Amino acid sequence: MPRIPRPVHGVLDYCSAILLAVSPWLFGFKEQHLAPEFALVGGAAIVLMSLFTNYELGLIRLFPFPAHLLFDFVVGILLATNWIHFAFGGKAGVVFTIFGVWSLVVALFTRHTGPMKTPTAT
Repeated sequence: MPRIPRPVHGVLDYCSAILLAVSPWLFGFKEQHLAPEFALVGGAAIVLMSLFTNYELGLIRLFPFPAHLLFDFVVGILLATNWIHFAFGGKAGVVFTIFGVWSLVVALFTRHTGPMKTPTAT
């Protein structure tokens, strides 16, 4: 089964985080109670975890990559089941559920073994 390489996972992390953060304005639920705040906090959390992960696109490599994948999995569950925990309905509920399923798929299909490729100084 094909696996997502870590560098591609990193690009997906940052792109998904930005898209999640702007989703209330992009998909038209900016007036829904607490949905914009939830989207912004979720996007910021994903960016912060990515910045602090020990992988190719991490800036401060504090957390091991398996911990990052666990974080992605937990975020995916929270987003996919947002309508239960946070009672989001309408457009926000649908968008957050899609983001949650996306996060779960990316976390489950990412290759997390092998040497990390870092740029070498010449």
